[in-house]
Order: sequence, then C-alpha cells, then structure tokens
Amino acid sequence: MDKEEPKETSGNSIVDNAPTTPGMENGVRSPISAQNDKANQLFEELNKLIAPRKMAWVNPQTDCILLEKNAHFMPKEMLVRLTENVKKDKFLSQIPFAIKLTGKFRFHIISGNHRMKAAVKAGLERELVMYLDEEDCSKEKGIAIQLSHNSIKGDDDKDILLEIYKELTDLNLKEYTGLNENELYENDYKQFPAINEELFDMTELRFMFTPASLENIDKVLDALEQRTFASENDRLVLINFEKFVATMTKVKIRSNIKNNTTAFLKMIEICEKELAKPTDRGAGKVAEQGNNGALPTK
Repeated sequence: MDKEEPKETSGNSIVDNAPTTPGMENGVRSPISAQNDKANQLFEELNKLIAPRKMAWVNPQTDCILLEKNAHFMPKEMLVRLTENVKKDKFLSQIPFAIKLTGKFRFHIISGNHRMKAAVKAGLERELVMYLDEEDCSKEKGIAIQLSHNSIKGDDDKDILLEIYKELTDLNLKEYTGLNENELYENDYKQFPAINEELFDMTELRFMFTPASLENIDKVLDALEQRTFASENDRLVLINFEKFVATMTKVKIRSNIKNNTTAFLKMIEICEKELAKPTDRGAGKVAEQGNNGALPTK
C-alpha cells in the first residue's frame, strides 16, 4: 500500500490523509469515481496524440495536492467570488496544470491552485487537469513552470476594459467578472491635448458676489435642480453656455445692465420669482414663458 500523504498544516493542501485508491469508501467504488475511470480510459488514447502533456479526469477532493509554498495569493473576497462562479458553472473554465506523481493517481497542482481550491469549496467531484508525468519533469522545471505562470501575464488597457464591461447589461454577469466597478469608472475619462488659446477668440466672463448674494444663488440653484422639466427644450439655460450668454445679453439689454455680475443676479431674481409661482401651472409652463427654454427677461 502506498504511503499516505501527511496532513498539511499550512492549509495549502486539499488532501488530508486521502486514501491511495481514490473514490474507495468501505471498499466500494463510488459512481462518480467509476465515471472518472471511464473518462480516463478514453484519455489514454488522446494522451498518446498530445504527449508529452496529458489530460486526466480527477476528483479535486481526493486526487490533488496544492503547493506547500505559493507566492501568488488571492484575497479572501476574491476567492469567495471565484468559488461562487465555480458553483454556478459546475466546472473550471481554466484548466489547472499539474505534475502526476509516479505510481500514484495523485496530481501535484503547480498552476491553478486557487481554482482547484475553489473547486473543492464548490463541491466538485470531477474536473480536468493537464499534467506532465513526474519522470518527465524535474523539480526545478516544475518550480520554473509555477513561477512563469504567475509572472508572465499581460496588463489591461483600462479604456478598452471599461468599453467591454459596458457591453454587459446583466447585473449577475457583471458580478461574475469579479471586476470592481468603482475602480473601472475612475478611469472613465479622456486625456485631451493642450489647446493653444492664441488660435481662438476667447471671451472671459467674471463674476464677483457678496456672501449674502452667493448664499441666495446657491439656494435658488438648489431649488432649480429639484424642478422637473417637461422636455429637453425646457432645460435651464444655465447648463448650456451659448443659451446662458444669449439670455444674459437679453437681460442686460432689457434691464439696462452692463455688469455681468449684476446681470447674473437679475437672472437669479427672475428664477426666484418663477419658483415662487403656484406649481399647478406645470413645470413645462415655467420654461414656455421664457421663449423655448429661455428665462423670462421682463
């Protein structure tokens, strides 16, 4: 009888004193293990074609051993996410890589340890692994493969990543990705080249308010933000620069005002009067009195 694997105290092994004959319980072969055996008989022919690498159909809970030392770690919440995905899929979408121990149906997982750990937590009893035989892979070669799988990887283009992510409409599938949406949208901006102001005719508007006037402006603008508008044509001119300037010009002409700050305060005063009117006239009618979304200037 083969020597039993010692129980690993590091928590990295998923085999704790597992039997040398996998799937045996009280001398009776389990149906799952019997199905795995049948699959592996079919793999024998396939493995001749794809050598030196081979494929095996294994029980993650009894046939696999995780690394004792693994520099590649996964945060707990990410492992939980991975486990939930595996539970839903009922399989690993990326195949782990292993070294098969000589004379045993035991596989030392050198790449895909977190995936295999998630498979165990998800209760999977059958899973594919790709492997090399122990006699075809030295210990140092196994270490090199392990480290290369962890270190040789690409980086994401944040803009393209967000563009692809936005194609998802199902919230469950967004959660499935494991991506942090807040971090994704933090990069949702465009870098614009510097503009040479000498190439353009620039108009500068400056406003200076007393503390009391500024407090009243904030109050009116807050009230306007809570107002519902009937259509896109009824939007406030304050959010459209061209309409804002055109309306301010009308206010200055009709009220005989030359100062921009005074004109803006006059616009605030007009808004305040409109907001004070009875609301049963409808939100859209407020804008209509201003001539297609413009503020009333009389």
